[in-house]
This record gives sequence, structure tokens and C-alpha cells, in this order.
Amino acid sequence: RVKTEGIVNHKIVDAQSVSKAILTAVKNVSNLLQVRIERVLLAIPAVNMNRVSQRVTVPILHDNKLIRLSDIQNAIKLAQRSNVSEDVEIVNVVPVKYVVNGIATRRLPLKEECEVLYVDVDLLCVSKEIVYDYVRVVERAGLEILDIFVQPYAEAKEIAIFEQTVDHYIVYLNIGYQTTALSLFAQGRLASADYSRPHNIISGRSS
Repeated sequence: RVKTEGIVNHKIVDAQSVSKAILTAVKNVSNLLQVRIERVLLAIPAVNMNRVSQRVTVPILHDNKLIRLSDIQNAIKLAQRSNVSEDVEIVNVVPVKYVVNGIATRRLPLKEECEVLYVDVDLLCVSKEIVYDYVRVVERAGLEILDIFVQPYAEAKEIAIFEQTVDHYIVYLNIGYQTTALSLFAQGRLASADYSRPHNIISGRSS
């Protein structure tokens, strides 16, 4: 963790300051682990995140009618063609559920036999301004971005929240100095995410 004044309420207000902080963080970790860091995963704050859910239909055209990985990949490509608002960017394409011969499953249905595969897909979209600003400061620090994730989605994968929400609702709180992030997980998916300014007592004064 490196302090920077370049981010206010998850928005970058001073790109140079943030890039400098990233370089410091990378140097600290490199010295600690004795490794050279060249590529990173980037977690984007879910500011005004929009989830677009849809069901994609994929005919199974192979002679043996067995589902292949290429069929799942086709479903993801079809989902990405969805019309989304021009001011947002699709950050993550998440297959949530597969329907094979009328039976729904969350596991990858590879080598199962069927005529048509249905895939429920969530598109997690974030403001283009937010996404591009974060990408620019990381690249400005000389780092290659391996992949980009919406932050609450990445954190949920890290601590296995999705598996716990198939039959339950979970509200995940990330309480920060400037803002508090609230994410709702339900039915094995990220249902919504929002940020609010906390009404805390700071330096003896109400904020």
C-alpha cells in the first residue's frame, strides 16, 4: 500500500501522482520478493457499474453432439456483441449458468450431449472514463496489464463468495476512508455494486 493524493472517491484526479505511487509499490514488492514485476492484474472500481444479463443460444453442430470448449467460447463472443451504452466498457463477461437438455448447472458442461446449449451470461460494465483512466496510469508506470476485473467481482472470486450465494444473499462491504463500497451477491452472481460517502467522524469533526 502506497499513499497517494491522486485518487479521490475512486476517480483519478492526478495521473502523475498515481503512476508514481504505482512505481513505488512495484519497487517495494520487487525488493521484498526479489522478483521483477512486469505484468499486473488491474481491478477497476465498480463506480456506476451496470450489469447486463442475457441468455445466449449456441447450437451444437458437431457430429457427436458433445459440448466442446469452443462452444462455450462462442457463447462468450455472442454475449459480447450485445448493445450496451456508449459511455460504458464491458470489463468482464461472466458465464453464470448453463442449461443442457433442460437441466441448469453452474459447472462447465464439457462433453455432455445435447442439440442446443443455453448460457446465462452477465456483462459487467463500468464507465469508459474510469476504465481508461486506470489503464493509462498503469501503462504510464511501464507495466503490462494481463487482465482487467471489476473490483468486487475479483474480490469475490478471491474469497469464494459466489459458491456461498447460490441459496443465500451476501452484502459485501469494503469500508474506506473516503468511500464505502457495497456489493450485493445473489444466486451465484454479482447482482449490484454501489459506492457511498461514509458519515464518519474524522479529526474530531463530522464529515
